[in-house]
Amino acid sequence: MALGLPWAFLVGLSRLYLQVHYPSGVLGGWALAVAWTLWV
Repeated sequence: MALGLPWAFLVGLSRLYLQVHYPSGVLGGWALAVAWTLWV
């Protein structure tokens, strides 16, 4: 988990930087990942 969080954060930022995803999509993905992690 210690390596997964920074990795996911940086992948999301790279998607925004390269303009291949909308900010709402990246934030939604992060929110879904947090919800899934807390549920499991």
